[in-house]
Amino acid sequence: MKRGKLYRWLWMSEENALTETREKKLYRAMKEMPDLEKRRSEIRKLSELLSEREYHFGPGFVDRTMNRLATQLKESQNAELFPGITPAFKWISIAGVAALFILVFSFYLSQGSLSIESFFGTNSFSNDNLISYLLYQN
Repeated sequence: MKRGKLYRWLWMSEENALTETREKKLYRAMKEMPDLEKRRSEIRKLSELLSEREYHFGPGFVDRTMNRLATQLKESQNAELFPGITPAFKWISIAGVAALFILVFSFYLSQGSLSIESFFGTNSFSNDNLISYLLYQN
């Protein structure tokens, strides 16, 4: 298992934020790697030092921070049309849309129009032809 993941799990275990399965995996890894226990004691000491400290913020700090977070959230949501899509998928979809446009353009050049009949290779039916077709169909 990767050490970086184990170190993250050590921090999470100090905050009681690990699931049971991850906690079991962490304890197994700690038995195999004795330096993890040393790291855990260092993390506990750091956590104790940080929890004993008192912080004093200036007036309006909370309002400024919340306003900045709100504006950053709006900017990040407006940054991209589809932010969750991976870059590879974006390029593949752009290529697919370009191929679709080329296909439609080739139909237009070969048939002279962009009608449904040109896509399916059928002739346009008039109402008279359609009625006679439906009547004599067996």
